[in-house]
Amino acid sequence: MKRNYFKFLISLFLFFAFNISAFAGSFLYSLEKTPPLHWAPPAVTVFTLENGLKVYALEDHELPRVEMAVYVRAGESDVSLYRKGLASFTATALVEAGTKNRSPEEVDTWLDERAQNLGSSSGQELTAVFLNGLSEHWKEGFSFLWEVLFEPAFDSKRISIVKKQALDILKREMDLPEPLGHRAFLETLYGPKSLWGSQVTLPSLKKIKRKDLIQFHQQYFGLHNMVFAITGDFSIAELKQELETLTAGLRVGTVNKKTWGEIPLESPAKEHRVHKKVNQAVIQVGGLALPRHSPDLYAYDLIKYILGGSGFSSSLTQDIRTRRGLAYSVYSYWMENPERGYFKISASTRLEKTDEVLQQIRVHLEKMSKGDITAAELKEAQQAILNQYVFQYSTPFKIVAGKLRYDLLGYEENYLQKYPERIRKVTVKVVNAVASKVLNPNALTTVVVGP
Repeated sequence: MKRNYFKFLISLFLFFAFNISAFAGSFLYSLEKTPPLHWAPPAVTVFTLENGLKVYALEDHELPRVEMAVYVRAGESDVSLYRKGLASFTATALVEAGTKNRSPEEVDTWLDERAQNLGSSSGQELTAVFLNGLSEHWKEGFSFLWEVLFEPAFDSKRISIVKKQALDILKREMDLPEPLGHRAFLETLYGPKSLWGSQVTLPSLKKIKRKDLIQFHQQYFGLHNMVFAITGDFSIAELKQELETLTAGLRVGTVNKKTWGEIPLESPAKEHRVHKKVNQAVIQVGGLALPRHSPDLYAYDLIKYILGGSGFSSSLTQDIRTRRGLAYSVYSYWMENPERGYFKISASTRLEKTDEVLQQIRVHLEKMSKGDITAAELKEAQQAILNQYVFQYSTPFKIVAGKLRYDLLGYEENYLQKYPERIRKVTVKVVNAVASKVLNPNALTTVVVGP
């Protein structure tokens, strides 16, 4: 098998890893100091077929390539607590376990002969299956992608192999301090049986059967629950004709509106110790953050950068790692969800320095919560974020996927275009007020992995 199995598990447990070289850190720091770049994304063509399928398209004839993806409004948040991992397992099985017309080996051969790349990803709310390659095969690839989506075989033998690979990866991840700490942090913050705190476990993964994949696919993989994205060297006029033909007779239904349990911003302080024989302590400290569509999100993005999201130039790194020499690494991580996302500060340090590092993290949070962000810090953060913003949408597909994602998750129209100006308009008064609201040093969740 020529493609790696269960890449989703690596992303689930290693996405928080922060490992950047000193050279790269120096380069990014100098880039962030440059005056902000001004950039406006090109217009994306958006249309809806009569059967309800929404399409996002952007022609770009610079290179003879086409990238396409189908996004499904389903993820791990739609899965039972006792079947965690099912959404990602289904997405992987779609691209690994063959179709009704092609065995898994024939799928591999088809892709190799045409230099095409087929893959998938799945998160809490969305699942995607994507295909990219040379544009001379785009119509054939287009048909192939719909075959993968609507005529999966879920080959039993390949599913068994995929499952074994997944269990092996999860076992290895469970032995690493940072993934252990991250899992414990979410479980402690939200609760182990909550929508956002429950984790993929060995028992939940073992319980998943072929029939569960089939059921999840039948429930969520219909045109009513999908959005299609395509960019590259193709014709939108031809695309519409192909789409009408390929989607004729496919399942159409009604989108079910999701509901999320409300999570209050205030949370009591919580502490948890994960005992593990290691030579250094891994620290995770954080708390609840703003809901996805809060009007304070622009100031919030700037706070993220200033506190610990800016790599070597962040206040945490400059103080705790560089000046005091207390930590091997220290950074902050921020994740959104519809109700209450979270912020988390991670650090690795010598065992005897654990309490000192925890104390310094709290000092930084207390200072920011009391409104100590300066005009100079704000300006630097604004410049850096605007420069990074340009590179986040450096390809046509990133532009289309970004707009599609924001639309699917309920952001306002033209969010991408409006974002730079709204970042520029954040004042020192506003950013300090939001910091006082979000960063509560007396309501922190603290997890330490160590002996």
